[in-house]
Amino acid sequence: MSNSTIDGTTSGALEAVDKTAVAVLAFRDSRGQPMAWPVTPYIDGGTVVVTSTLAYIRKTEHVRRDGRVALLCGSFHLTGQASVHADTSGDEFVSRFLPQELKKYPPGRQIVGIPGHRLLFSWYFGRVFMEFRPDQVREVPGPDRCTLITLDESGFPNIVPISEPDPDEKTFELSVAAAGATSVPVDGPATVLSHVEPTMSDLRQLVLRGDIRSGTFHVRSKLGSLAPAPRRGWFGGLQQQLELHQRGRKSRKVIQTWDSR
Repeated sequence: MSNSTIDGTTSGALEAVDKTAVAVLAFRDSRGQPMAWPVTPYIDGGTVVVTSTLAYIRKTEHVRRDGRVALLCGSFHLTGQASVHADTSGDEFVSRFLPQELKKYPPGRQIVGIPGHRLLFSWYFGRVFMEFRPDQVREVPGPDRCTLITLDESGFPNIVPISEPDPDEKTFELSVAAAGATSVPVDGPATVLSHVEPTMSDLRQLVLRGDIRSGTFHVRSKLGSLAPAPRRGWFGGLQQQLELHQRGRKSRKVIQTWDSR
C-alpha cells in the first residue's frame, strides 16, 4: 500500500475509532495463532488505544508478548505495533479516557454515580493499555458482526468480514460478507469471531477456533455464546462483583511481575 493511500484514509479511520463503541481487536496468542475479541476503542491524538479492565487482562498478556495487532473499526482495517502498560490505580483511565468511555458505554454512568465508585469498582477503573499508531490503514467492506481472523504474510493479524455460520456446525464453507471484500485464505489456523450487543449492558461474543482447508473452516474449539445470559438477581450481581474483585487482585499480582522481568 502506498504512503499516499495510507495518509488519505488514516484520518477517516481515526474518526471511526472516535465514534465506534465496539470494534474487533485481533492479536496473536501465546502459540502465535490468530485470536480476536470485541473491544471499545479510544483515540488519543493519532494514537489508537484499547484497554482491558483488571478483571480481564488475558488479551493484554498476549499483546505484551507480541505487539502485532489489527483493529477493524467502522469499515476500516488498521494495523500496528502495540505497546502495553498498566495503571492499577485507575488515575490514568479517568484522566485520559473516562469521557470517551461514558459516551460509548452508557452503563459506566451508573458506576460513576455511586458514592465511592473508585474503591467499589477498582477492577473497572484500573486498566491495562494497548496503544499503537497505525502503520497501515485500508477500507474493508462489510459489517463486523462476524469476522475471520488469520495471519498475513508478515505475521500481522488480518480481519475479514464473513457471512455468519451456524454456530453448531463443526465444518462450514467460508464466504465474504460483502462484494469487493478480500477473499478468504486457502488454509492455515484461523479464528471466527461473532459478536452482538442488543444493549451495551448485554454484550455477547462467540469465538470459534480452528483451521481453514480449501475454503472450509474446521472447528477445534468453541468459547462463549450469542444466546442471552441468564438473568441475575441482586445476589447473583453481588457474587459477580466479588468474582470481578478477585480477578482484579490476581491481575495486580501478574502486573507486578511485568516490572521485574
